[in-house]
Amino acid sequence: MIYYLVLILSFLSFSPSLVRAQEPNLKTQNSPLNAEEILLKTISSYQGLSSFYAKGTIFRRMNIKGETSRTSKIFELKLGRPEFYLISWISPNGSKVVFWNSGQGNFLYLSSLRSYFRLNQLKDVLSTIQGMSGIYLPRIPGLFFQSNRKVSLAEDFKFQGEEEINGEMCFVFSGETPRGKESLWISQGLYLIKKAENVYNQKLVEKSFKILKDFSPEAYQVTEIYIRLRADLLFGPNDFAFKIPPGVTLKQSVVEELRKKINELGLE
Repeated sequence: MIYYLVLILSFLSFSPSLVRAQEPNLKTQNSPLNAEEILLKTISSYQGLSSFYAKGTIFRRMNIKGETSRTSKIFELKLGRPEFYLISWISPNGSKVVFWNSGQGNFLYLSSLRSYFRLNQLKDVLSTIQGMSGIYLPRIPGLFFQSNRKVSLAEDFKFQGEEEINGEMCFVFSGETPRGKESLWISQGLYLIKKAENVYNQKLVEKSFKILKDFSPEAYQVTEIYIRLRADLLFGPNDFAFKIPPGVTLKQSVVEELRKKINELGLE
């Protein structure tokens, strides 16, 4: 339930911005490793890090009533052992979302609700991020913290070639999943994800956005691009702290507050 509530609210928080689509420039050379070996090495790379840091951009492309809308937002991801994290993103309209744990528990801040919430477990955090952000952003903490042994990459991914992303050569994979067609760009140096893309299948789009009725998209694509990747930096607990803005109050249930917001918007 929370997945669909936050997905709708996230959809509404976007404002249009110009995004230039990147045309793929794949090289079809053979990989030195087979697809399974590269994907396993990628999973192992995240699990072997003492810390992880990245900034990036999430692009969304939607077709609504025959027109294409492109939107974007900037995110920041900081992870540390044993279970520290500071994950945030800002939409073009200025709304901010922050997840953090600096040793005092799991918390979520939503500027659009002027509220923050305590979340019980890391899996609740990852589920909420999944609905609000994109495709792989929540999987990277899952891989890093090994919170779920089943957190993995698509089993049927196939090697498509190589492509340069922000100056670094990457292995490119794609495959079909229950969500739709997913593609991954994995850096050849650190074996970390540099770019991820998902073209959602029509059935999932209709289910996820049916509450929007006439404004529900006919097609939906999400692309995440990671820049400034850093591994094994020295972080302390204070590096994962978030200063709660003045006037922001602690609320009990993020689901109830999201429902109230959706009701205010006349969508339920």
